[in-house]
Amino acid sequence: MPTTNIPEPPTFATVEDERRHRKERVAATFRLFSRMGFDEGIAGHVTARDPELTDHFWVNPFGMHFGQIRVSDLILCNHQGEVVQGDQAVNRAAFAIHSQVHAARPDVVAAAHTHSLHGKAFASLGRLLDPITQDACAFYGDHGLFDDYTGVVLDIEEGKRIAHALGDNKAAILRNHGLLTVGHSVDEAVWWFITMERSCQVQLLADLLLARMPESPPLYPDGHLTDEPEQTLVAELVREAALEGVRDELPHSLAVVVEEMGPREGRDDLLDVYAHLYVERDSQKGIVIGHRGQRLQEVGTEARRQIEALLGTRIHLDLRVKVAKDWQRDPKQLRRLGF
Repeated sequence: MPTTNIPEPPTFATVEDERRHRKERVAATFRLFSRMGFDEGIAGHVTARDPELTDHFWVNPFGMHFGQIRVSDLILCNHQGEVVQGDQAVNRAAFAIHSQVHAARPDVVAAAHTHSLHGKAFASLGRLLDPITQDACAFYGDHGLFDDYTGVVLDIEEGKRIAHALGDNKAAILRNHGLLTVGHSVDEAVWWFITMERSCQVQLLADLLLARMPESPPLYPDGHLTDEPEQTLVAELVREAALEGVRDELPHSLAVVVEEMGPREGRDDLLDVYAHLYVERDSQKGIVIGHRGQRLQEVGTEARRQIEALLGTRIHLDLRVKVAKDWQRDPKQLRRLGF
């Protein structure tokens, strides 16, 4: 069988090589984001933690268009908001958000946030993504919602609240603001951002289509919840009652067959139900019946209550326990028991 060569993350001989690699991926990200239309004036930032000074991160300079950013343009910022390498200013919102995300998540190498079109539109709804596509499922249970928008993020305390909303997840939706994604590499954070933006677009389209779809005709007539025969439903209610609270060997060895069901002669308000509960071994029969038949009586009482609620009439339930040895392995018995 041919082997699949899955690319592995690069390794580096020196910290300088790793730093250069991270900065190159960040600069390439801005070119890609520009091409995809994720730039919006001076808004948006992508950061990469420095591999040596781990409380510092590389970020795009304030006011430079995404499509023009080069490796040499990136600036190194510490967690106090000071530019320690580079001759341009840092975006204060970038510092307020990313410094707190990197501080709260030491496992995170990179973080991405822009004001992308569909991310902004979906963020205005103040809700999480639904797992309606294979791609969106990647965010199920793994993205948070920051629902406390107060304007442009310039305060470290708001950055801390954003980091808290992100939690241990890979992404967060910032209400009325946009998307934020993180990763253990620049590539990972960027990919999560791109696919989350697309998932937001799909969600918006799906919601629009759903609102325009005509209501379908009812699948069942009024008052009907299923097309299963009543006897099948009654048998299932008896089986559920018999399994209630059982922690022994019964669950896969118990079958119920309703042998007869109909109104009692001369009584319109009473339905007779005759059911047999089949087990595979005598030891299981004892479990169902219980001491002096007490458990079987409890099963009958609970099953009768549920059947009366289902059928809307009083019933008399005649319930008997029988042994059908190894019925799960016998095709004839399986057919007779309704399987």
